Amino acid sequence: MTIDNKQIKKLAQEKIKLGVSKQAIYEELNQEFHGGLKIASIIQSQPSARALTKYKFLHILFLVLLSILILLLVLSQSFVGIIWTAPMIYFAATHKARYYGWACIAGLYGLFPGIQQLLVSAEGMETIRFIIVLLIGILFIAVSFTIAFLGFYLRSKLTPSFIEKKELYKDDVGNSRFRLVFEFKD
Repeated sequence: MTIDNKQIKKLAQEKIKLGVSKQAIYEELNQEFHGGLKIASIIQSQPSARALTKYKFLHILFLVLLSILILLLVLSQSFVGIIWTAPMIYFAATHKARYYGWACIAGLYGLFPGIQQLLVSAEGMETIRFIIVLLIGILFIAVSFTIAFLGFYLRSKLTPSFIEKKELYKDDVGNSRFRLVFEFKD
């Protein structure tokens, strides 16, 4: 049977929603489609129901921080940063965790206006305005670093890598052979 990536992804998503472990899903789909690495990669890219529940608070925080960064970028008129950050909100809302690492680029685009605000606050200005500009700069930097950290952290926790092992088995003739086996952490 040929491997249809969309069909495998759909089947994997349905089984994950039912709470089936990734290992059980892999074994079932690999028996049906005989895809090995391709099937393992598709399953690995899907966050498990248990991981989504466990990291729900951090995931919501990630979405909120991305939204705050968009607002700050709109206020600072950093349109290139908006172009990078807006898709991250979509990826986070749809649980496409394999793209979360790209949040570091959105975070970098948030750093530039933050540093600019800090440099502007260093210039002589009245006290209230100085404090407001300084706080906005610090907020930019804090939100940007947190987004970059959460992007990598959530990616590693929601879609952990599988482990490849070679397992010894006897074939139909009785010869000892090795086969590639994939183990999932969750």
